Amino acid sequence: MVVPPTALKMLRRALKDRRCDFARGYGDASFVPHAVFDDLVSASRCLGLYYPMFGEPDPWPLAGHFKGVTALPALIDDEPKMAFRRWSPDDALVTTTWGGLEPPHNTPDVFPDVIIVPLVGFDAAFQRIGQGGGYYDRYLAARPSACRVGLAWNIQRIDTIAAQPWDVALDAILTETDFHIRDLTRCQNH
Repeated sequence: MVVPPTALKMLRRALKDRRCDFARGYGDASFVPHAVFDDLVSASRCLGLYYPMFGEPDPWPLAGHFKGVTALPALIDDEPKMAFRRWSPDDALVTTTWGGLEPPHNTPDVFPDVIIVPLVGFDAAFQRIGQGGGYYDRYLAARPSACRVGLAWNIQRIDTIAAQPWDVALDAILTETDFHIRDLTRCQNH
């Protein structure tokens, strides 16, 4: 089922507003990772995070005492693609043309085996609604072996998302209270 663009745009806007409202009231409290999530992260060689914006949960505290390579997404100039670039909290970030922050262009690309994925909404089938640019779907489709873990507030869950052919489902979703697992077996051998 193809969702009319105007309906999806309205749903995305409502979910973003809900996320921002909730995040303002949530304060500085951080997520309490589930033991399976901790095991998954600690077994990772390269962990893909994101720079939070507009009420998105902050993934950086979830890295805990992770000793491997961490990375943030960066848009590739003049292409509708993104890459992950090596990054640690002491490294500088640059402002993108759309107002986000990313590692500088001269930073090496890396290939995370576990990717913490931001989202606007999610459902019980582990489908997600993203920001609308398709960057994560394209990246995840090109890297099918990467373990995909969505990070969201519980209030971002909706009944059903009409997945499109290009949408890539998540393997798990971590919320402030739960770790929902669809299929981590494919994530065990990264």
